[in-house]
Amino acid sequence: GPRAVAADASEPTVSEPAAAEPSSSKQVPVGDVWEIDFCSRPMLDERGKKVWELLICDPERKFEYSEYFANSKINSAELKRAIGKLLSMPGAVK
Repeated sequence: GPRAVAADASEPTVSEPAAAEPSSSKQVPVGDVWEIDFCSRPMLDERGKKVWELLICDPERKFEYSEYFANSKINSAELKRAIGKLLSMPGAVK
């Protein structure tokens, strides 16, 4: 995941949040229902812009996925790319 660097106690910064590697993964998606949310995180990227986290899980949280995004990457194309990456994982149920 991204490396946080403390600028001061209230606003840590993040280097390269757009690297888009999952920060955590618990199994692969196998259920029919997912919960998806983009959350603003208390971090700033190298440009001083907010970092966002995509969270995807099933209702029982047997499956969890998290990925960080730069503010400029919060859009439907990036969401589609992240979901496509999940569905291409070995063992994922489509």
